[in-house]
Formats: sequence, C-alpha cells, structure tokens
Amino acid sequence: MTGAAVRTGLSTYASVRESGYDGVPWPEWLHGSPALVVPQLPDLPRPIEPAAGWTDSPQEASGHVHPDWQMTLTGRQLTITGPGSAVWFAGYPLLARDWIRAAVVRHQVLLVSGAFASIDQFRGAAQARALRLLLVGVR
Repeated sequence: MTGAAVRTGLSTYASVRESGYDGVPWPEWLHGSPALVVPQLPDLPRPIEPAAGWTDSPQEASGHVHPDWQMTLTGRQLTITGPGSAVWFAGYPLLARDWIRAAVVRHQVLLVSGAFASIDQFRGAAQARALRLLLVGVR
C-alpha cells in the first residue's frame, strides 16, 4: 500500500494492483457458506449467461447445485468446469483451510461473478445489481 493509503486505512486500486492479487478470485463466506468471488478479466472472459445457469437472484442460486458445473479441489489447486466440461477457471486462489473444509463437507460453493475486474470494482458492481450467481458442486 502507498503511504497515504496506510495512514488513512484506505485500500486503493494502485495498492491492490501492487499486491499481485488484482483480478484473482477470492474466497468469501455468505450466510455461513463458502463462496468464491471471480472477477471478469478483459483478456480472459468467463461466460456467465443465464442459459448456462447463472442468475442475479440469490433465491434461485440457493437451491440445488447446477448439474453442468463442477468444482474440483486438488490440494490448493481449484478447477471449475462448466457445460461440456469446459474449464471455466483453473488456478490457485488464496483459500483458508476452513473454507476448503466447508466446501468439501457441504459439497457446494456459491460462485459470484459479474461486471467487475478487480476488488475495488466489486462494491460498485454489487450496488448496480451487476453480480451473477451460480451454485456448483464440489468434489
């Protein structure tokens, strides 16, 4: 973080970019359940269309896991496949043991994505109701 950001306690876009985590998915807890927030990067678009099961309704996303989507955890590597077993995400987001344990025990994770490419754009996307949700199975 820059000196001014540290003194004021504010996170800035520059400090997030400097951290190396800008654009990287991050884990969250929503109502006590594991969720993974996945930014949409301009050079790596990830489809989030309703036809593939994505919704903007928390009620619709809290039902059953979507049968065409799967999340696999292998150690710290996380892979998400969508319709046709196409890889939607593969990487090593920073996941805590408690989050991994909850995802495995519950056999599901809520994916959150939308019109944001970085952490600092997430709040604006949420306020604009531009987030999309999808409940996926975990194995």
